[in-house]
Amino acid sequence: MSDHSNVAPSQDVWCCATEATCELDRAMRAIESEFAGVEEWEERYQILIELGDTLEPLPDAYKNDEHRVHGCLSTVWMAFSWSEDDPPRLHVLADSDSPMVRGLLAIVLRIYNGRIPEEVLACDIRCLFQRLQLEKHLSYNRRNGLSAMIRRIQDAARQKLQSFDHASATPAQSAGTTGA
Repeated sequence: MSDHSNVAPSQDVWCCATEATCELDRAMRAIESEFAGVEEWEERYQILIELGDTLEPLPDAYKNDEHRVHGCLSTVWMAFSWSEDDPPRLHVLADSDSPMVRGLLAIVLRIYNGRIPEEVLACDIRCLFQRLQLEKHLSYNRRNGLSAMIRRIQDAARQKLQSFDHASATPAQSAGTTGA
């Protein structure tokens, strides 16, 4: 992960190396613009709460230990699905018992939802929270929880990529043999 903590918020490029990451950069800049000119933590916190109110509802059926994100101070649940597109696109539903964490989730999901696995893995969005000056106001436990949420999403993308690899492997490769 690149350290973006000393990068000026007005800089245009974050992790833009490919067209996919450029799209991620645009999404991050859009979120950054929502916080532009807001210097006080109380105001930033209010924006987080309002963003949390925009989360798509997570059905109660997913609020169980199977969908719980461990490592978070608050209770956080995530449910993953993939579109039938080629390549498939990620859709995450998530919720938390904490209004602040719901706001963090809203930011994370705005970046990652609708992305293909390679895009999800292309950019670590923790730099966004540094640039928004949110990370410095999060407790150690909240930062760990944020990392756990991001890791969980990236793990889902890795698993999806591995399923591609297995599906595209020839029968000989799947059996562990190699060709001459």
